[in-house]
Amino acid sequence: MSLRRTLTPLALLGLLTFTLPACAQSQEASPQQRSAAGARGGDAASRVQAQVSSLSEAVNLTASQTAQIRELLEAEAADRPARGTGDRQAMREQMQARRAETTRKIEALLTPEQIPGFRTWQEAQRQNQRGRRGGRGNGRS
Repeated sequence: MSLRRTLTPLALLGLLTFTLPACAQSQEASPQQRSAAGARGGDAASRVQAQVSSLSEAVNLTASQTAQIRELLEAEAADRPARGTGDRQAMREQMQARRAETTRKIEALLTPEQIPGFRTWQEAQRQNQRGRRGGRGNGRS
């Protein structure tokens, strides 16, 4: 009986020693995971920052262009309605119109040499978005 009393607490202690660190590791997010989460759908500021950084690398934006484009994308994000409210088709049309307007404004800020790179970047973003949705397109399965 005394052997059982001694081994049971030791076994529990050993079990906790190995499982608690494993649980803690799985809950911590690395900086890459956090930035990826922001790009995937985290807060609006993270998404805007990821877009601006990516676009800046793609077309070599000036500091002024970067600031102006960040403002445009932040305004678009702030104007975006909450999900699940209203008519989906009407929301989709509004979103497409806002996106087209933002694209027009961004192109107005770019030099003629940067516009083809911007359009290539946009297409890559669309393909990336489709890939994250599993190729479903338009959020439908």
